[in-house]
Amino acid sequence: MDVMPSSEIVTLMQQRAATAGIALSRRIPKRLESKVFLQQRYALFCGRNHALFGKPDIRIEDLLGENFVSFASDALGDSLSPLTIFRDQRGFSGRIVASSTQHDEVKRLLIAGFGIGCLPEHSVQADLEQGRLWRLPPGEGVCSVELHLLWHRDAQLTPAETAFLKHFRDYIDGYYMAERLASHELAVQ
Repeated sequence: MDVMPSSEIVTLMQQRAATAGIALSRRIPKRLESKVFLQQRYALFCGRNHALFGKPDIRIEDLLGENFVSFASDALGDSLSPLTIFRDQRGFSGRIVASSTQHDEVKRLLIAGFGIGCLPEHSVQADLEQGRLWRLPPGEGVCSVELHLLWHRDAQLTPAETAFLKHFRDYIDGYYMAERLASHELAVQ
């Protein structure tokens, strides 16, 4: 199993260089099949070393000039462009001071206090509980983005690959979205 940017996963899937991939993708390319695996709700956070950490009465207006830590795919037309659109529509004027393709690296930079930034809410519950991250407004979050299971419709799969893909699709079909997150959280604990 390899961890890589969603755009690279989509490219590998198009080239039939992998059995399956889990990626953010706003548009599924021709010849690829997909199932929505998770719907991730992104929200704004800052880390324990940031000046806004722990402040209870923060308003969105208080955030507009803050420096931002972002994902590399947070650009117009890319898989996380809804984050770009949110910042533009709300009038954020702070600089993007760091970016990464990796979730854990973005989270690490936020915890270190480099700026504020967006992460999927379900992925940071332990960090919130342990006081490493602080949730910022808006209360409704920033946006929702779908995470897809992808596979190439014309790929020649081994029996093991076929069984893996069938099991994964059956898992998705067997649980509602909220249950998939609950099952993930139980498996991680």
